[in-house]
Amino acid sequence: MALLGPRQRIDLIARIGKHLQKQYTFEQVKHLLREYGAYVGEPEINSKAAYVEDQLGYADSEIVLRIGEDFGLIQPTIQPTVQDANRLWQRDGFRLFLSHSSAVKGGTAELSRELQKFGITGFVAHDSIEPGREWQTQIELALQTMDALAFIVTKDVKASAWCDQEVGWALGSGKLVVPIKTDAVPYGFVGRYQGVNGASRSKSEVAFDLACILASDEKTKGNALGIAMALAMAVRKEISADRVFKAISAVVDNGQVTSRLILAPLAKLLDEKLLSRPGVTDAFAEFLREQGLEDLALQAERGDIPF
Repeated sequence: MALLGPRQRIDLIARIGKHLQKQYTFEQVKHLLREYGAYVGEPEINSKAAYVEDQLGYADSEIVLRIGEDFGLIQPTIQPTVQDANRLWQRDGFRLFLSHSSAVKGGTAELSRELQKFGITGFVAHDSIEPGREWQTQIELALQTMDALAFIVTKDVKASAWCDQEVGWALGSGKLVVPIKTDAVPYGFVGRYQGVNGASRSKSEVAFDLACILASDEKTKGNALGIAMALAMAVRKEISADRVFKAISAVVDNGQVTSRLILAPLAKLLDEKLLSRPGVTDAFAEFLREQGLEDLALQAERGDIPF
């Protein structure tokens, strides 16, 4: 599936209309549109080209592209090779496409660097595409080979010719989309998804929240063992009880790391840094109970952490 900008879509639909007008009768045109799932209604105009343009105006871009490819009006989509993907993403790890407006490209690049601490490679178009390589082709390649997409929602993002299409591609491909709310509210289909608050917060905090979501979400956790392990290591330096519990919860939900193996060093950390604070012991015991570790919860309540 190629990526169509608004002008490209209009131009392709016009070419399809002219092509079908030359080759087919009205009845044949209607039959073709039905076969492609693009038939809306009977013609109210005498021009076959104008009729096709009207009908395809309601069609998904994927249908428009398929018709264009079938009639030789565009080149078929080429599947990316492993070498292409490795060159684009540059390093191993979880592949997260960062969809953003050009106004926040600097902050997005900073977020990408923070994500590396959790084994996440962020694709930032302005930084990830090599000079001389065709811009749209590289964006399509990144979309085809990503594991998930984070959508940075800013006031100016609706003016972008690309962001809505990138998000649409991810949703249509069944990929997880995580909105990052800054100075605007997520809209459309993406508004119903679990998001991250990015307003007045450091890129480090945003990266941490993203890592927790990616490590635990059903759509991504199968590819996120590295993120889960990175979270377990990161919280050893953490002094916030809330962040420690959030990270442990994500690690446990990931399901690829033995709960006790991860909880043991973390509980020792908590014992040293946090459990002496009022209320933290009870909160930790409650958390252990939620994870199904009743025996450890009882010991935590007694202040007897056996690690």
